[in-house]
Amino acid sequence: MNDPESYPEPDCAYPLIWNGVRHTVGADLGESRATKPLGTGVVLGCGDPARAYVPDETVTVRRIRGVDPSVAVAGTLEGGSTIAWLAPGYIAESPRHPLHDAIYGGPSEPDARDGFLCGRPLTTRARALSTHGADGEPLRVQAEDASVESLLIAEGTDRIVSLDADTVITGLERHGIPYVRAGDEFTLAVRVCDGKESEPGLVGLRLLVADRLSP
Repeated sequence: MNDPESYPEPDCAYPLIWNGVRHTVGADLGESRATKPLGTGVVLGCGDPARAYVPDETVTVRRIRGVDPSVAVAGTLEGGSTIAWLAPGYIAESPRHPLHDAIYGGPSEPDARDGFLCGRPLTTRARALSTHGADGEPLRVQAEDASVESLLIAEGTDRIVSLDADTVITGLERHGIPYVRAGDEFTLAVRVCDGKESEPGLVGLRLLVADRLSP
């Protein structure tokens, strides 16, 4: 019989369910930014009840100072941490997201191109196949241009287009924040980025990094 203690720990995302919407963990905010109570939500637990099980936790959902509640909300867990949870669709990688710096540490992060050599941008009309950020989901797209579509379906790319702080996003927004959901259509400029030979951990890896998204 397998020893339960030898099983790997579950990969727990601890999403918040509030107003029927599944929010993903964004950042540890600190109590000072959480303000007016908005209602009650549930942080989903995970694991096997027979061993390392983390039960669901009911939390008071609160407004974050300067942030529309449809974009992100806060809650304080039993352990005392005040966490921001992000609504799906809003692109936290963009410095225009109100919690960008709290999540990534500064306006120039994340940098998906660091350690990669990137080619010239290729432009195509595209359609989102995923809602960005829903359960941590990356942006997956289908391209009209055959050459870009062939890159998207190549082994190892899984239709993922990486977004970072340098991705310019215009005309695709809600509440003034870049926003992309499944089914949205847009013009996409994307670069093919290959891991540098000087970066042993990146050699052989390929990313498709968005330069620009626009209607």
